[in-house]
Amino acid sequence: MKLTEFDIQISKENVCRLIQADPDSNVYQEIMAALQEMLPTAYEKLKPTALLEFGDFETYAGMIEEEGIEEALYGITTVGEEIGSWSTQLFREGNYLGGMLADAIADDCLFQMDEAISENCLLKKKIQTFSHRDIFVCVCVMHIYICVFIFFL
Repeated sequence: MKLTEFDIQISKENVCRLIQADPDSNVYQEIMAALQEMLPTAYEKLKPTALLEFGDFETYAGMIEEEGIEEALYGITTVGEEIGSWSTQLFREGNYLGGMLADAIADDCLFQMDEAISENCLLKKKIQTFSHRDIFVCVCVMHIYICVFIFFL
């Protein structure tokens, strides 16, 4: 199943936390101003997409008996290539703050997508508990930010 409709609202506070910008720092306001200026372009470049599939998991067969787990939700989420290319371009131009902020914006979007998928599954009473989530990996491959996860159901 392919999902492309996400209500992404980039959190300036989360983005600053991801780059370890402390609110008490003397450059915090400068960072917040740069972030505010970048957000309209970032929203244009973000292309959130998730590919989800339900399936079994023979590797974890012991969990089926012990915890009553019946299936898994496998997923890959991405924010698309444009935001990663933009970040690379900003770094190449010497705009290191902009490059870091673009990376953090992409990460914030991926985390929000994961949360939205989790909440949607909970609303449909598919996920028994978050303690069963076994894999959650975020990587950037050729300018494409990707998260891979498995929820045990």
